[in-house]
Amino acid sequence: MAPIIEPRDGDAEDDFSSTKKRSLLAIAGSLLGEINLPKLALAWVILALVPGVLLGLAPLVATAWFTSVADRLFALAGIGSLLLLALIAVAGWYGFRPLLRLAERSFWSLNSLAVQPVYALCREGLRHLAEGFLSAGANEDKRAFLRAATAVGAGLLASAGAAAVAGLAWPA
Repeated sequence: MAPIIEPRDGDAEDDFSSTKKRSLLAIAGSLLGEINLPKLALAWVILALVPGVLLGLAPLVATAWFTSVADRLFALAGIGSLLLLALIAVAGWYGFRPLLRLAERSFWSLNSLAVQPVYALCREGLRHLAEGFLSAGANEDKRAFLRAATAVGAGLLASAGAAAVAGLAWPA
């Protein structure tokens, strides 16, 4: 009796994710049917939006705190201000590294949840579009050049989008 799935013929789910038999839009539609949209929205808010807002608020909070501390330092006179400055320096010395590690982890989490998916979507979309112009008998060198060109194009496209968002947000 022949096995139900023959692993030597390829992946059992190859037909579902193959762009040779299905369009990218059909693959996205089937993926959309498998996703729970409210859970996806909640996960995106918790994992991407909240860290992004916190990273955006951190400089404002630090500036407000520094202004408050500076005002209090100027209000004190004599040796009290020096002692307070030494106390703040010691707290900064011991608290700087954990705070820096926390900010770095948050930055890389935001990068992996927001930036990398946009880049991958641009790259795969460009690759899907560009392969339509490639001849059926194209050799591996042409395909490698196409993959490299779509990766560069996706990076430029994602950078242009980020620059546009930054340009729109800059006046505010």
